[in-house]
Amino acid sequence: MKTKNESFEKFNLKKRCVEFETNIRINTLRSGRGGEFLSNDFILFFEEHGIQQELDTTYTPHHNGVVERKNKTI
Repeated sequence: MKTKNESFEKFNLKKRCVEFETNIRINTLRSGRGGEFLSNDFILFFEEHGIQQELDTTYTPHHNGVVERKNKTI
């Protein structure tokens, strides 16, 4: 992705692929408050599909990278 506004389309594609390949529905998304998952489109999409959004606490350097590492395991 070159800009953060592409994240909604990319997430939709990734969500469909993951759910199709694993037959498991995505229930939770963790993000580090970077802004790419905080748009109105994402909020409405999460509510519509029953996805809970967990946001990392701000200004906590010991959490840097934790969210990204956990999302990579999905």
